[in-house]
Amino acid sequence: MGQPTMNRIYENVTSSFDMFAVYGESKLANIFFTQQLHENLKDYKITAYAVHPGMIETEIGKNLPLAWKNVLKIMFQPFLRNVFYGAQTTL
Repeated sequence: MGQPTMNRIYENVTSSFDMFAVYGESKLANIFFTQQLHENLKDYKITAYAVHPGMIETEIGKNLPLAWKNVLKIMFQPFLRNVFYGAQTTL
């Protein structure tokens, strides 16, 4: 996959695999941003954190093929949290 770039994140996604790759790169970009923000603010004694809310039931996969949706629902439904509880992680 190589180094993430903003061009890669915003290019047209043509397959389910591309969608997962772009999603992963966007999460990595969040971490890079947070690391740089932390570095920029350390002289002010301000700390920055990147947090993950866990597996949240959202519409992120709404454009996946039906077969993918069904497989993922069976595998992950028991572990999904609703959006309200997912947001509590960052508060």
